[in-house]
Amino acid sequence: MKEKTKDIIARGNTVIMPTYARFPIVFDHGNGCVLTDTEGKNYLDFVGGIAVNCLGYNDPGLNKTISDQCKKMMHVSNLYWNEPMINTAELLTKLSGLDKVFMCN
Repeated sequence: MKEKTKDIIARGNTVIMPTYARFPIVFDHGNGCVLTDTEGKNYLDFVGGIAVNCLGYNDPGLNKTISDQCKKMMHVSNLYWNEPMINTAELLTKLSGLDKVFMCN
């Protein structure tokens, strides 16, 4: 039996600091711009950009790209060079018309 939303939230409240109020929704999965909660209700995600990327959910091409990269390396500090960072910066400067990119989190 699937755990109920209120039970999941209760578990979370015991281990996650209450740094801000959360909506009483527990998302389970997404596809495109639609998120589905643990109760099966769908939501359009209009919140891209708040501590997240806005690339959508479950895109086959993005999933493959991330999976392929994870098999090589997940993260490397900005103290070192790596080709994916340079490739991304080249694309961003080309698309934006700007000269340089500052990589950060």
